[in-house]
Amino acid sequence: MCADPITILGIAATAVGTYSSFQEAQARRKSMRAQADARAEEGRDAELRGIEAAEDRREKAALLFADQRAASAANNNVFDGSVKRLALDDYEAGVDDALQERENASREADGFYRRAAIADAEADNINPVFSAGTTLAGGIYDVSSDFDWMREESTAFEPADYSVG
Repeated sequence: MCADPITILGIAATAVGTYSSFQEAQARRKSMRAQADARAEEGRDAELRGIEAAEDRREKAALLFADQRAASAANNNVFDGSVKRLALDDYEAGVDDALQERENASREADGFYRRAAIADAEADNINPVFSAGTTLAGGIYDVSSDFDWMREESTAFEPADYSVG
């Protein structure tokens, strides 16, 4: 028995579609994993930038304190009392700024890490075999509808006539 050309074409299209669906799902999963890796790397970069910025702020605060102390000594002023208190206030403000820089960078990194986790979870939810299986099932259904045994007249699915009269 030889199958008709339409059925053969349907089987070939189903095979190609199934393979394409599998490949596309694999590519989507790989892309999501790459996005997750990129977001994680951005998070690590944000943390490092925050650490460096905080160190720079602390160094600037310490240099300012040292400059104020040196200026006081150069002018033969005693570095105590209100002069020392003002210099210490400037230093403390610089340290607070450094801590804020670090906290902001930590928040930025957390956002990147969350996005990385979401992309990784999305990649986990992509199943190439399932995608190919659904394509295959749909193709089998389409091809099977071409067989003669499916073409038999059947009234089982015809709507009932409820008209009056």
